[in-house]
Amino acid sequence: MQTLSVVLVPKSKTEEVAKPKMEQPRIETPQVAVPTKQPQAAPQTVQSPSPSAAPAVAPPPAEMPSINFSDGAKEVQTITDPIQLYKAYLESYIKSQWNTPQSDYETFVEISITPEGKISQAEIISNNGDANWTKSINDALTKVKVLSRPIPKGFPPRFQIRFDTAIAM
Repeated sequence: MQTLSVVLVPKSKTEEVAKPKMEQPRIETPQVAVPTKQPQAAPQTVQSPSPSAAPAVAPPPAEMPSINFSDGAKEVQTITDPIQLYKAYLESYIKSQWNTPQSDYETFVEISITPEGKISQAEIISNNGDANWTKSINDALTKVKVLSRPIPKGFPPRFQIRFDTAIAM
């Protein structure tokens, strides 16, 4: 599609006087009968309410019942300390390698970690479990050799992890 612009520039009076007026020839065009379209129905208009009608009043806001969260759920706690975040990461990573036995024992393990993220030593501090329980913890610790995340500054070289199957309340 092309756009065409036309600008009308007014003539100066000297040009109008100097030019003789010539009569333009008339060209007559033959009249052609054009078929007419059937008139279309006028679109229906929506009538607005009369000004004397009272405006509709909005209903009062609905009152929602309050939600009670006292079903025993604990409040969510967030950690922002990088050392605590890394410790939580270590615990979850090591426990993800643990085949948890079906028993109610508890064991505390002290783990030593190098600055490169390698577990150098794991020592059971307290254990009230049987031989299968202890073997499952040792197997999990054996699977984890090096951690993929870098250690944050100030992370202690030794820390404890608790292995148990009881749900903390």
